[in-house]
Amino acid sequence: LRKDAEATIVLLEELLGREELAKRALKQEVLETKDEVLTLNNVLAGKKDRILELNGQLATSRFKRDQLADRMGATGEDLFHTQSQRFDERCTVRGLRADIVARDEAM
Repeated sequence: LRKDAEATIVLLEELLGREELAKRALKQEVLETKDEVLTLNNVLAGKKDRILELNGQLATSRFKRDQLADRMGATGEDLFHTQSQRFDERCTVRGLRADIVARDEAM
């Protein structure tokens, strides 16, 4: 009976040791996960700051566009559409030029 009790005690000590090792490993994993979360939070905060900065620039650009449109007697949207049309025209001209150059090179 005594040998069984001693063997049981040894087994329990081994189990407790394994449990302690498992707890330590789990704690380490939790700490690493916390570090990863903090790193990701810092990255996210940086991206949020950049988004806020870009939103500010966009608001400033829209304000300036609207001021210019007011001076020209148009609305900001009219000015935007005019700029879009000019851009489309430039793209069309560039496309035609590229077609002409390609055709000339083919000859």
